Amino acid sequence: APRVGSTQRFFILLVFMLFEGAMGRLREYSGTEVNLLSVLFLSRAISLVVGLLVSFIFEGQLAAIKICSCAALWRWSLVAVCFAIKDMLIARALETGMDHLLITLVDNLYVPVAAIISFFVFNRLYGKLEWLALSMIVLSAMAFFTVRERCQRNYCALFHFNRTHINFVGMIEMLGGVVVGVIASVLSERIFKNLSRGLAERSSGDNEYNKYYIHRVHLDFSTSLILLFFWAAPMQTAFAREESGSHKHEWFGEWEPRHYFLLIAYVGQMWGAGLVCKHFSTVTKAL
Repeated sequence: APRVGSTQRFFILLVFMLFEGAMGRLREYSGTEVNLLSVLFLSRAISLVVGLLVSFIFEGQLAAIKICSCAALWRWSLVAVCFAIKDMLIARALETGMDHLLITLVDNLYVPVAAIISFFVFNRLYGKLEWLALSMIVLSAMAFFTVRERCQRNYCALFHFNRTHINFVGMIEMLGGVVVGVIASVLSERIFKNLSRGLAERSSGDNEYNKYYIHRVHLDFSTSLILLFFWAAPMQTAFAREESGSHKHEWFGEWEPRHYFLLIAYVGQMWGAGLVCKHFSTVTKAL
């Protein structure tokens, strides 16, 4: 049964789509002037602050008790590791200088991967027509984006990629980020919907510990710590590519106004994605 009304569900989808679209376009034009890991870490940190504020506004002093739960933090730790690895892999894929068209095409594989993993985790059965519709949506989206990019960038002529644009390592990293991201999203959906056995026992049916903003604090806190490690780790500089203008050797790089908008879009997209997973599903979010 729906957890919120139809109007609220529509609003959740609308807000998520707006932030998702804005994030995609801003990331496309973000360039390589900044260390992308700094953007990812700061977005998680800001989301954590927002989650704390919302928690104390709605829960008062009880928020501290619900937030300071070792069991909840432990439950979200695996999900946080998956999200942090996903962010790191995608950041590294973007740093390789791989063409944005190829990045988007690989990213579209999120939909079938989400459907397959959801089948095993939630035992969701999809009929032949549903799989056919899913395939048509994915392939048509890929075709539309390819044709649009051809006409915008190459006057509707064939693409001619150089070796930097077609980067095998970058494609593997991007694909790995997609798969790990789906796993993280499915595990998050399982906790959001109170399907985690430990959470169900702890909440005792009163839904006390299943508030979205409380979950958000646990997830963002754990992910921020792991991203901070990746961001500060010396090993990230070893993969910096001078030909792609990588700024991994710098903490922040050269921030411009578009990067601040990208930061806001990341935060909005994360909150919207979590709400969609909670009230719909990972597959719906992917579509």
